[in-house]
Amino acid sequence: MIRRNPTLIPMDDNDVQEIRDVVNKGKVDPEGNEALAMRMKKLADNPEFTTADQKMLDMMRMWKEREDHERTVLPAETSGSGSAMRFSS
Repeated sequence: MIRRNPTLIPMDDNDVQEIRDVVNKGKVDPEGNEALAMRMKKLADNPEFTTADQKMLDMMRMWKEREDHERTVLPAETSGSGSAMRFSS
């Protein structure tokens, strides 16, 4: 393979900072796990059970189901095991 010199893209400091902001935005809890963890901590600190706590428990249950689904179903869909339907043209 023939290697060529990389194409240089002229960028100033503002462009670099904009790219850094976009990358950091993607790294900051994209699924809301940190907010859910804070709600879980509040529930653990407060022994009284309210309707807001019930909503939080429902969110935890949905979060757990989503994690289980991602762990079990999604790898099987992408593994190429032949279980997916194939269409011919």
